[in-house]
Amino acid sequence: KTDLLKINKQEGSGTSFILVAPSGERIIFAQRGANNSLNLGAKDLKELDLAKNVYIASLTGTWYKNLEDIFSVAKDNGQKVFWNPGMTQLLSGYKRIGRFIRKVTVLALNQDEALQLLHSSKRLNGFDDKALKNPENLARAIHLLGAKISVITLGPEGVIAFDGNKFYRKKILKEKKRVDTTGIGDIFNSSFAAGYVMYEANIDKALDLALKNAAAKVGHLGAQNGLLKFKK
Repeated sequence: KTDLLKINKQEGSGTSFILVAPSGERIIFAQRGANNSLNLGAKDLKELDLAKNVYIASLTGTWYKNLEDIFSVAKDNGQKVFWNPGMTQLLSGYKRIGRFIRKVTVLALNQDEALQLLHSSKRLNGFDDKALKNPENLARAIHLLGAKISVITLGPEGVIAFDGNKFYRKKILKEKKRVDTTGIGDIFNSSFAAGYVMYEANIDKALDLALKNAAAKVGHLGAQNGLLKFKK
């Protein structure tokens, strides 16, 4: 669907240069270009009204105003919000983004992002740095920031989720061939959100779906090649 595509004639399109190592790990050099001028107008928010749920990834530019508008619409419509904040949001600290975190159904971060958020906010929630090396402590500390469910990816150690009552721990699925990890975090988090909705809040099944889709993509070059169809 491209009818919501915005064109900024004063800015160039965002571009990225990606270096992929033989191991499949990558470094991305990105110039966001017109992405930095993204703003949500009345038409965009009207379309958002039609959504059953909302998934938010990294934002730049007028990101704070955009978040205010998104969460306002979500509150009015009773939509679940799944959020994987970008580094711009994390560096702003809990004092600035805590009001949004307290409204999300799922806050999804990787291990480094979780630590960054806790340290930038100066809210370790009773855990010191040594204790936060324990995934359960880290997931609990993030959950205490206000999200209904915290999901923390742990690289080769898999993933952990916490809903305030139970921890869900999963190992990564071994891919047949490791070609390119570009986009793996976005794929995992968006797949978890989709699974959470499809499986009616079953965290265990949602994690399995996310891990399966992420493992399928790693065997292909590019950020979208190899993604599974739901029937698979």
